[in-house]
Amino acid sequence: MQVFLSHSGRDAAFTRRLYEAVRDAGLAPWAYWQDIPRNENFVAEINRSLEESGVVVLVWSAAARASEWTEREWTAALAMEGEKQRRFLGVVVLDEKPLPALLRTRNYTDGRLDQGKAIEDVVAWLRRQRQMRAGEAQDAPQLQRLDYRPSGFVGRLELFEQLHRELVEQPGRVLLHGEPGNGKSTLALEFAWRVRGAFEAVVFLTCGERETELVAADLAEKVKPEWMPLEPGERLKTVKHWLAGRRTLVVLDDVWAADVAELAPGPPVSVLYTSRDRAVVRLPPRLRMPVPGFSDAEREAFLEAQAVDAAWHPPLLKLAGLYQGSPLAMAAMAGQVADSSAPVAAVVAELQREGLKDVQALLARAAGRQPEQARLLKAFAACAGDTVWLPFAIEVAGMEESHGRGTANQLVNASLLRLVDRDDEVFGLHPLMKSALSEGGAALGARHEDVAIARFKDWEAGWEGCSRLLVEAEQALRGLVERRDARAPWHAYRVFALSRRVGRLDVAFRATEHWKAHAEALGNQDGLQAIYGNQALILKDWGRLDEAMALHRKKEEICRALGNQDSLQRSYGNQALILKAWGRLDEAMALLKKQEEICRALGNQDGLQRSYGNQALILQDWGQLDEAMALLKKQEEICRALGNQDSLQLSYGGQALILKAWGRLDEAMALLKKQEEICRALGDRSGLAYSQWGQGLIAQQRGDHAAARHLLEHALDTFTELRMPRERDGVRAALDELQE
Repeated sequence: MQVFLSHSGRDAAFTRRLYEAVRDAGLAPWAYWQDIPRNENFVAEINRSLEESGVVVLVWSAAARASEWTEREWTAALAMEGEKQRRFLGVVVLDEKPLPALLRTRNYTDGRLDQGKAIEDVVAWLRRQRQMRAGEAQDAPQLQRLDYRPSGFVGRLELFEQLHRELVEQPGRVLLHGEPGNGKSTLALEFAWRVRGAFEAVVFLTCGERETELVAADLAEKVKPEWMPLEPGERLKTVKHWLAGRRTLVVLDDVWAADVAELAPGPPVSVLYTSRDRAVVRLPPRLRMPVPGFSDAEREAFLEAQAVDAAWHPPLLKLAGLYQGSPLAMAAMAGQVADSSAPVAAVVAELQREGLKDVQALLARAAGRQPEQARLLKAFAACAGDTVWLPFAIEVAGMEESHGRGTANQLVNASLLRLVDRDDEVFGLHPLMKSALSEGGAALGARHEDVAIARFKDWEAGWEGCSRLLVEAEQALRGLVERRDARAPWHAYRVFALSRRVGRLDVAFRATEHWKAHAEALGNQDGLQAIYGNQALILKDWGRLDEAMALHRKKEEICRALGNQDSLQRSYGNQALILKAWGRLDEAMALLKKQEEICRALGNQDGLQRSYGNQALILQDWGQLDEAMALLKKQEEICRALGNQDSLQLSYGGQALILKAWGRLDEAMALLKKQEEICRALGDRSGLAYSQWGQGLIAQQRGDHAAARHLLEHALDTFTELRMPRERDGVRAALDELQE
């Protein structure tokens, strides 16, 4: 096997050592400085050698990255790898220069620390490649029960190498597992076909849901039909003995039961299993190989192999992404567009509606094996998110919690459910499965809505669980609004309040939009004024102060018309904060005094403490720190009496700033720590960032620059993520000052 060594001339010393090692291994190395005769056409000789070589080894370094010739060689090798459908390019890395994205999935050898060991590894890989090619080139065995002819197979090169290592180079057992439609059976057939020359017998057996006795009888009929009259137990023993007497590959496809998996004999027989259940055969983890959907490159190669017109590629590749590259789905697409004369957009739309029914039917059948499993899968299908918190799905399914968890584990083992995060109990459902199970799910849809609403009734106490369900809560809200359900306003407020607290301002704003649609449909002016006020709070956080003020003014106008004094005082307080941000402190204080007056008249202690806290902010700007501290102490007293932790942390933060200005840093830091503790308990991300900002400034004042930088960077990350530009820029200025 000729081995083309692609490298920069600056790496000649290493490449000469590699050349000699490849030659000593009985292979045929090729390098331009050794193998191009003098006065020959340089470019033509390189092209000819690339065509004749069985594999290319790229020596990667900073020099190789800068070499135009080297780039031409490895890109040509990648193209040939796709054409020949076998591994054609390996990489050995000599320094820290990053690999291009196209090379990161190649066979990789690290030579940065030990070049001698790297050369040994490259030679071992090359020998394996030669052995794989030799097996493919040999004659077929006398006993071949495959019923298969290669046609348009693409990709899976890494899996082929793993299977060859475990099943051909030595007798072994391997399980291919994965979701229905991902091509496990086709991969097993293609592998058996390619390596059949390395075995004396090759047998492919589809198991499915059949009884073990029937599968055993099928095995005997494939091996020696004349043994069929024997008693079943004796017949199986005879077949296994015959197989074990020779170099054999047995493929047991679509295994559902563990006892079926035991039909195959031991060494020297190699056994390849395929199953949706990754636990159906007892094997070490490295021998249980997952079969994913097609990668992006494999999707493109598949369409080319199926001779799909290039005009179809972009929409079909986009559609394939919805099905996570399922080979079965892509085959269905390619088949339906092959003879179509309709416009591309129309056919793609039809594919989305009807064209993948066969794929969906396959998944629905797999999901319906057991009623408990089907019920939990349908609950996942009723959920809005691509991933779902397991306790919520169990509740939607109406299952007892421990039983639901056990069922979820069974579904994961069967590759019908995807485990995303074990610690947080987050699972995902294959999009095809979701589509297959979504029809006729009205009852579970209603159940989903009720469970989401019920969980959010106590969102403040259970904010951590509810924060995982924002997508589900938003789906429930849409349903309530569409039906003009009376529960919509309260549910919308809860989704808004939690989303804003945990920093999901986009969800919070969408919740107010759904709420607004409900209020407008019913002509609910009181609801609209509340919505305007809440939307203005988010716009202010985002730095869109003009839009926020316009909504507060709308709220004020409605409140005056309705005589709603309680909401009017809220509008005054929030308008004052915007005026303060604009530097119009006198106007801001006048509005806060109006707010205070209304709250005193209404006996509204909660509104009163908010007014005190905001007045204190203005007094601080005026330098009246004693008066500001007095108001913050009043705010703290009211908050303690009301149990209002949210405003209490604001009071602590305000007091800490004054103590810092007075030089009482230890007391200030203690209050900021209290603020941090409350915000962590509440899940208040912006409040936590304010606390970290204040703590960072104190650390800076103390001369602890490392702690200051750590705290300020955390605050900057949060304010940036929450899209709060004024706060972000303030923290960034503090970091710049620290840097100076």
